[in-house]
Amino acid sequence: MKKAGLIIMLTVGFLLLPTVCLGGTNWQALKTQYFTVFYPSGMEEVARDVLQILEFYRPEVEKLTGNRRYNLSVVIDDTGITPNGLANPYLDYVHLFWYPPKAGMLGTVEDWNALVAIHEYTHILQMTNVGKGPKILCSIFGNILSPNAWVPGWVLEGTTVYSESRLFNYQGRLNDGKFDAYIGARVAENRFPTILEATFFPHEFQLEGIYTYGGLFLNYLAQTYGEEKLTEFFTVQGSSLKSLDANTEEVFGKTFPQLWEEWKAYESERFKDFAIDGERVTANGWNVSNPVVAFGEQGERLLYYIREIQTKAGPDQTYYQTEIVGLNLDTQEEKVVVATTSSFCLPIKVRGSKLYYGVFESKSGYDNALNLGYGYYAELREKDLRSGKDRLVLAGDLRTYELLPDGSILYATALKDSFGSQLYLYHPDAGSKLLYEVPYLIDEMAADGGRIVFTARKNGENNDLYLFTLKTGEFTPLVTTAYGEYGIALAGDRLFFHANYQQVYGIYCYDLLTGEVYKMTTGNYATEPAYDGTRGDLYFVGLHTDGFDLYRREATFSPYELPDALPERWPHRAEKRNEIQFKPGGYGDNLRTLIPKVMLPQIIPYSGGYVAGFYLLGSDAIGHFPEYQLGFLYDSEAGQWWTDSLLALNLFSPIQINLGYRSFLDRPFYLDFDYPLYSRLSPGFSGISVGLACAYGRDFGTELIPYTYFSFRYPGAKILFQLQMPVEDLAYAGLDKRIGYYGGVEANRLLGAGDLSLKVQGIFDPDSQNDVFPRIRGYQEELAAKKGAVFTLEYTHPLLRLRTGSWPLSLYLEDLYASVFVDAALPDEGEYQLAYGVEFYQEMKLNCAWLTLMLNPGVSIGINRDGESYVSFILKGL
Repeated sequence: MKKAGLIIMLTVGFLLLPTVCLGGTNWQALKTQYFTVFYPSGMEEVARDVLQILEFYRPEVEKLTGNRRYNLSVVIDDTGITPNGLANPYLDYVHLFWYPPKAGMLGTVEDWNALVAIHEYTHILQMTNVGKGPKILCSIFGNILSPNAWVPGWVLEGTTVYSESRLFNYQGRLNDGKFDAYIGARVAENRFPTILEATFFPHEFQLEGIYTYGGLFLNYLAQTYGEEKLTEFFTVQGSSLKSLDANTEEVFGKTFPQLWEEWKAYESERFKDFAIDGERVTANGWNVSNPVVAFGEQGERLLYYIREIQTKAGPDQTYYQTEIVGLNLDTQEEKVVVATTSSFCLPIKVRGSKLYYGVFESKSGYDNALNLGYGYYAELREKDLRSGKDRLVLAGDLRTYELLPDGSILYATALKDSFGSQLYLYHPDAGSKLLYEVPYLIDEMAADGGRIVFTARKNGENNDLYLFTLKTGEFTPLVTTAYGEYGIALAGDRLFFHANYQQVYGIYCYDLLTGEVYKMTTGNYATEPAYDGTRGDLYFVGLHTDGFDLYRREATFSPYELPDALPERWPHRAEKRNEIQFKPGGYGDNLRTLIPKVMLPQIIPYSGGYVAGFYLLGSDAIGHFPEYQLGFLYDSEAGQWWTDSLLALNLFSPIQINLGYRSFLDRPFYLDFDYPLYSRLSPGFSGISVGLACAYGRDFGTELIPYTYFSFRYPGAKILFQLQMPVEDLAYAGLDKRIGYYGGVEANRLLGAGDLSLKVQGIFDPDSQNDVFPRIRGYQEELAAKKGAVFTLEYTHPLLRLRTGSWPLSLYLEDLYASVFVDAALPDEGEYQLAYGVEFYQEMKLNCAWLTLMLNPGVSIGINRDGESYVSFILKGL
């Protein structure tokens, strides 16, 4: 037992060498002077394209940010069917998820690799632009002290949104129209966002928040003061130790709050006539999408749609309602048909009494270290509207699907090794059969009366509308412009769709017999049409300050002439890019990224002395070694140097391993590994993990703590169970060994607009040398017992929305909350502790650039079982 921990640690150490070698065989690299792109086997085409894009656009991003970098690590990750990217200027890497977004998810997208690469590369260059005094500090302590990294989030994301849009006419969120429409909606309701709302992001619908506000604001500054002023600001900010507003005033002649008011006046004039032309049908807000008109068994008119709403029940407790709702258009009664804890990823289709939909699910086995090898796929499900039975139909990387008259399902997946899609035909009896591999990325399908229509795009272009011939695989163009056409609904000979012509989203109709195009709406935003031919009503999704909702108007068909393409801002198409020279790399390039990136000094005073020293922090680029630290600390009272080291490993995905050595502890060697055996997003059993924590010291032997935790998740509720069994060598105390048992459960439920929580912990640890009971409210000391239980029952409810603060103080007061609670500590023998009371606390945010600190000061008032009352000041959640 005494050496068991050391044996385990040495075994893990010996396993690392072959694992590193195996990791190198699956990951490869392509290099230039400026970039090293790492990619898993089978994704060389994506890596080449990303490297070509980065080199092609590099001069323009350098020009905007006023900065240049060399040897930047860029990692291509496979996380399934989720698009994303991230940039870490402190550890000096970029990660790009290969999967291209569907139309509308991030606006209109012509080239996903170009959009995400420019966006993330801009982050790196803007946040690491340093000069003068800050440059010296960054050379010592790392980019963590770069002044350009410590600006509000809307500056960071606003810069990247502006950068992703400035070279294109039809790509980038500033060229899409949705951001404009949302600001227009806020102007129309006299609720223009304040600079404090943009900075502190209170819990309310704000579209994409810092991306929306920051992108539009910086675009205004570039158009009004000149783009070169943005570059000058990044240079001044990166070379200064003065305040943000002082640097802003030096460049623009005004502070950010003053410039924000200028922008407000500009947008208020631009959108003074903003309107949605229709009658609002729902009043949900947040996210409403995918309306589908259907008819019930009694002939009743039904409108199904997706509703996603967030309810904030506490400072750190938000519930997500993700539902498919059926609205009876005759009675206006609503019914939740599907409720899930996942998110919807495939459109609603209704066939008779069957409703089809798709949700995200997760599993391991994907080529990424960043997410422990986990990724996302789609589950196509069928809900029987009569019986309520819900069953799985298909699972995989489905991008879109359609139900054909013979009962088969046509669906598409995105190609990973090149641009395009694979089309499959699924039949319940025969399974899936690959039909075609096509050079189009297919986002939507609609079938009616023998016709099949696709929303799809060619590489480097936006989504267009095509008629698809199943027998031959032929794509016949119907509506093709430089803008994006999607959101299709097929009704007989009429094909309804939405498009962002002239950057304004509206509903249109294409006549499949005549080829004529008609405009159906005239307002500032309308998407996702659903046509009720029996009444001549058009339903669509509109936008207002609090989110999206369904609107209705009488269908009117006004002839429309499709817009011409604008002159190209930049020769961005792939065929116009110059070929670059690059050389192959390998896993050794990843190991070379392990050099320390950050140095953090530390000093901690204590009675009798102080501890002072520094930590070196770093990681690799791919994520196999996502974190390490080397700490060197001097204890003045002991007159001795200590070391504090940690190495996190993702080499055995999905197992997480942490190895460390802290020389100041009795058991300085420690090891922890955690193995997520199962993870699921949908309701029910949602996950289970097992793990082992181990600590070893030569004089104090070994402590082993095997543990497990598993959880259940349901709409509006979640339950977490935890079990652990510490086993400790007590030879140092003249005893044999200690075996303890700890079990806990934490349950949360949305009740009204508040959160009801129950926490229970069982304790059995008779030989522990330390206190095992926590201190509960109402008492100065915890119980001395070693066996028993602790429970807390608490209900939290918001009282008041303050939503005010101070820009100079970087302070924001969001919501005031109240909690009523009962705490109890119950030993197996002896006196128990019991207290109950009420707490009032204010949600307070302190902004430190992109980092927002949450402090919830308040007062706790209660009484314990001895009749002793108390009043104490608290920081809730800390």
